Amino acid sequence: GDMVYLDDNEINCHIYEDSMDWQNSCNCTASYIESPPYTCHAGDAEYANERWISALSNEPYNKFFDFMCPASLSTGIFPPRGSDPSHCDRAILGTYDDHDFGWNNGNRREPHKREFKNMYLDAIGESPESPRRGANRGAWFKYSINANADDHSSFLVDVFLLDERYERSALPCETRRAFCEHKLLIPHSPERAWCEDFLLGGPLGRGSCCDKDEKIFFGWCLLNSSRSSEHFREACDPTYEQFGLRSLQLSPDGRTLAPPDGSESLDVYQE
Repeated sequence: GDMVYLDDNEINCHIYEDSMDWQNSCNCTASYIESPPYTCHAGDAEYANERWISALSNEPYNKFFDFMCPASLSTGIFPPRGSDPSHCDRAILGTYDDHDFGWNNGNRREPHKREFKNMYLDAIGESPESPRRGANRGAWFKYSINANADDHSSFLVDVFLLDERYERSALPCETRRAFCEHKLLIPHSPERAWCEDFLLGGPLGRGSCCDKDEKIFFGWCLLNSSRSSEHFREACDPTYEQFGLRSLQLSPDGRTLAPPDGSESLDVYQE
């Protein structure tokens, strides 16, 4: 679950206050990531940093550290190095969920995703030199517990940590198209800004949603004329061993599918 709801407000937006805090937290301009009054702080790294500082001063969380890492008290390092056995008798391993990532149901379009990732890793005591902190990768990792144990009776345990946010694609268009088309008809709908981006935003102004399945698998693949294409099975048959091995580009009229680099041979994509 989530450790800290970084995109949520700490004040009650249902009770109006004539203050800058209330305005910043409850009266933001709606966008694909912010939605007043509840998630005005989504993607706000400065606000998230303050929330983490508050969370790390939480007494129960500090008692958890004391139990997991009693030796760390003498090092003066806080939070303790959770995955380092010289600091923690009991390893602290973790990966974030969406609210820890600063955006409910967020994906790779989080504008400060590396900062949010590293704030989370700071909170669980991940080493500053950890490969999980790299700019071009998410927080995924594999830890091996008891890998260096002298006691052969100890079991080797591999712990695989996923990151389902850092490189996550946008939702497929067909999953929210009908919903968003309806919301665009409602001028003051709280979901309108998100839906405008979903269907009409993105770098090309044709929507930020992922339209590959809608145009290819549920579009081109259903055309009778497509069955004679040499690319039909690799694009449309999930049981085919070469299904999805390479990128295929659909022509503007939606009738022709071909590799964008002009190569017709699959051999160049095989190892």
